[in-house]
Amino acid sequence: MSRKQILCVCTETHTGMRDFAITIIKAASINYDVCSLFVTNPAKPSDELHKMVDGMDAVIISQPKSSLLKMLNRTYSFKLKKAIDKICKERGIDIIWLLTGDTMVAPFVVHLEKKYTVYYTVHDLFPHEAPYRSFKQRVAYNFFFQRHFDKLLKKCNRLVT
Repeated sequence: MSRKQILCVCTETHTGMRDFAITIIKAASINYDVCSLFVTNPAKPSDELHKMVDGMDAVIISQPKSSLLKMLNRTYSFKLKKAIDKICKERGIDIIWLLTGDTMVAPFVVHLEKKYTVYYTVHDLFPHEAPYRSFKQRVAYNFFFQRHFDKLLKKCNRLVT
């Protein structure tokens, strides 16, 4: 019997989330064939991430640089969806595991659920308040993050904590 093919999606760019994801991916790689997809923030150097995933089957894509494109990307990331579809097709993925919040996947999680077994790791079931510096950040959090998080909780059939 062949080993299950897992795609671990890691769209959050915070260092702590990356460390968490890489630890899980390395542990899962013992029993499964694991490919990981990381999204980087162009404002932060990705050299550290490249070193962290050295030797792993990892794909790294970058978020847009402009604020407007970042906001549109948070609404619906065509680049992320295309990367996930391509990896799944090329590698015969059985399971998609959303490891790091991954609210960018929310707009197309229903599409993924139709084709694959999808697991979503819930980090903050009751999200804590964050000290946002500006009105724009508060609006972005409430409009994009919270709405997408709620959609993931409702539409994803397999939740992991």
